[in-house]
Amino acid sequence: MNYHWLNSILLLALLCNIVEAKIAIFTHYFGQPEFIKYQYLFFKKNLLDEYELNVFDDSNDILTSEKIRYECDKYGIKHIRIPRVVFDFPKLPIIDDYVGHTSPSFECAVAIQYIYDNYVVPSDKICLLIDNDIFLISPFSIEKFIGSDSFAYNPQSNGVADYMLPNFLILNPSKMPEKESLDFNLGVIKGNRTDSGGFTHFYLQKYRNLGKVISTHYFYDNNSSMNKKFITTCPLLFTATEWGSYYFVDKETFLHLRMGSNWSRHNSYYNIVNEMAFFFNQLLQDS
Repeated sequence: MNYHWLNSILLLALLCNIVEAKIAIFTHYFGQPEFIKYQYLFFKKNLLDEYELNVFDDSNDILTSEKIRYECDKYGIKHIRIPRVVFDFPKLPIIDDYVGHTSPSFECAVAIQYIYDNYVVPSDKICLLIDNDIFLISPFSIEKFIGSDSFAYNPQSNGVADYMLPNFLILNPSKMPEKESLDFNLGVIKGNRTDSGGFTHFYLQKYRNLGKVISTHYFYDNNSSMNKKFITTCPLLFTATEWGSYYFVDKETFLHLRMGSNWSRHNSYYNIVNEMAFFFNQLLQDS
C-alpha cells in the first residue's frame, strides 16, 4: 500500500502549524544569569505575539558567561556571545574623558550598537531591545502597540538634548529611514554629558515624527492594584525612591527593576532582589 499521499498530507499539516515569529527580542546579559528564568517565563506567559527570544552574553567573567549559557540551554533560548574584542576596539570610539571604558554605560552602549548593527538592521521583524532587568508582567502585544510607527523609545535628557535610552526600545527596521545611522554612543552634547544612547539625539532630530514616546510610571508614585497587594511584603520594591523601579507603557506592563544589574552597588540591592523573586513567583503562580 502506498502511503506517500498520507505523508504529504501530514507534512502539509505540520507546515501550516508553524507560525513565523513576528517579534525578535534581544536582551543582553553582563551578569545576573538568574534573571533569564524570569524574562523567559514572563514572555512565555504574557506576550501575545509570536516571538523569538535571543540572549546576548557580554560578560567579562568566564564563570558568569558559562552560567548565562547554561540558563539559555535550560530554557531553549538562543545564546549569542558578543566578542570581548568589540569592547576593546568599539565601532564608535568614546571621545569624552568622563566615560570610563569599564563603566556600565560604556559597556551598554557598545553591546547595544553591536546587537543593533548585526541583528536589528538586517531583520524583517519588529525588534525589542531590552535590558536584562525588565520583565513583562501583564498580557501585551508589541505588534499592536507599535502599530504604524517606526520606533518607540524611553526618552532621556541631559537638560538640553533629548535622546533614546537604550534599555527599552521597540524598532521596526523595515520602516526606519537611514537605519544604519542610528548611533548609541555616549558623550557630551550641547555642553552636557549624556548616558548610553546619547547620540540617538541626532536621529531624533531628523525622524522624531516617525517614533512614539513610551511612558513610565514609578512604583512609589503609583496606585496600581499590584502596589496595594504587595506593598507590605515587598516594601523596598514598592516604596524606594532612590533608584526607584518603574513600569514601561502602563501601570502594570513591563516592570523595570532599575538597579537589577547592581550597577549602583546599592546597600539594599540583595534585599530588593529577594523581594523581586517573591513578587515574581507570586505573579507566575497566578492563572
